[in-house]
Amino acid sequence: MSAPRGKSKKKQKRARFGRLFQFMVFATLAVAVTLGATVFFKVESIFVSGNSRYTPEQVIETTGIAAGDNLVRLRLGAIEANLVEQLPYIESVEVKRRFPSSVTVEVQELDAVAWVAHEDEGLLISEAGKILEKVPDSEKIKITGLELIVPKVGTQMAGAVEHSEKFKSLFALFGALSDSETMHLVTAVDCSASTQMVVRYDGRFDVKLMFGADYTHKLKALRAAVADRETFETGIMDLTHKDYDVLFSPCEIT
Repeated sequence: MSAPRGKSKKKQKRARFGRLFQFMVFATLAVAVTLGATVFFKVESIFVSGNSRYTPEQVIETTGIAAGDNLVRLRLGAIEANLVEQLPYIESVEVKRRFPSSVTVEVQELDAVAWVAHEDEGLLISEAGKILEKVPDSEKIKITGLELIVPKVGTQMAGAVEHSEKFKSLFALFGALSDSETMHLVTAVDCSASTQMVVRYDGRFDVKLMFGADYTHKLKALRAAVADRETFETGIMDLTHKDYDVLFSPCEIT
């Protein structure tokens, strides 16, 4: 036997009222949260850490964050990307909200390891090849023989496609030197030849290395060969032969 029609209508009205009530509660809470975030979470202080190349004031100015900005509405990803782009020595950065009223900026900076000759000026680059700044000269490792394509501060150093092996090899060499803690022994790298580079090592050896070689292995063999020489000896260390790890030819190095 079906229920009276009057009772069914009452149930439908109660259901509609319940849904409407739930919606109103949700909307009220959403408005309250939004207003609360807008009114109460204002930026009062910004803390910068990990910086040495740039002052805290430079970093803060580049973030674009100002006192009174809404903490919730900050676009952290865009702020981080802008810092890396505008301040070339920054390798990575993490911007965090610290409720109720602070922002922290944690910076990791790069070191310049080499100076690349380019036209009438030079470029300081990081271990991975990021162009850090333009300078006329430097005491960093001097790189010659590279043809660069429109070098711009803050971007990756690059050349024509046919010379890509040179660039990859140079960065791989830097990585191997860093891992073996022997970067300080290299003063120059000549990349002008088509198949090999010449590295000035320890101020008294010119070391020949093929592009694309296993530089971790090659540097290990080089260190062993240098250890076998007298401290007054100078010459060429050839590591390009398949049958020999190192061929040493004594000569004067200028």
